[in-house]
Amino acid sequence: MSRLIISVHVPKTAGTSFGSYLKQRFNKKMLMCYPCERCKTHLFDYELKNLQERFLAPCSTHKAPYEELASFVKSHKIECIHGHIKPADLYPHFPWARFVVWLRDPVERTLSHFEFLRRRQDLVPNRVREAVTEGNLLEFARVFANHQSMILEGFTLKKCYFVGIAEESSQEMRRFSRAVGIPAGDMPQENINPSKGVGKYKMDTEVRAALQGINSADLRLYQEALRLRGNENSILNNAWRLAASFKTVCKLRLKAGGSLWK
Repeated sequence: MSRLIISVHVPKTAGTSFGSYLKQRFNKKMLMCYPCERCKTHLFDYELKNLQERFLAPCSTHKAPYEELASFVKSHKIECIHGHIKPADLYPHFPWARFVVWLRDPVERTLSHFEFLRRRQDLVPNRVREAVTEGNLLEFARVFANHQSMILEGFTLKKCYFVGIAEESSQEMRRFSRAVGIPAGDMPQENINPSKGVGKYKMDTEVRAALQGINSADLRLYQEALRLRGNENSILNNAWRLAASFKTVCKLRLKAGGSLWK
């Protein structure tokens, strides 16, 4: 079995689009894993639509512990798992797996999540229904404060095989492709806010500052992801420069009739 990829879908970080990209590559070697909103039990299936049907069934039928998932992955030679999952929960069952996560500026992620639920009232959790109905962004943000940090609780970014930055998905997809060794491709654009436009959401400076304060842990996490990617790019750039320099030296020596190893 090839080394398993576990893709952590943090809400509103291009996870739905990334999941579609993975599905195109892995097909029946990939499982979707998402929790029931009522009982929080994680269920898994090849297709997301099948999970949505199973979520409608009584919660007493939702029996899919991670031990069962681990057994299924092994027996069916699964190569990828994608969904709203906490890596710390799955790591004990798949310590060899390559964990992948995408992060986003916490202010942009919060507002995107808020606007998504305003469009999809059927998906609004009861704990934020009043805030969404009344358009109370800050109250909504307090309930979902530091959502990215919560999902990654107990699992550091350095343990992740790949950490992507959602705002730069095009170039990040190329980096992901190189990292895991699968064909490059564009990420499908799904669950996009049709009224957002290009760039960041427009909001008052005071509101943006308030959202940054509410999501201070997520802001630190996001900044750490940017630093890690910057360090990785520096190492890669140095490697490319060394390779290019060596190639130049080889050409010059050969042109002069010398030996490469002299």
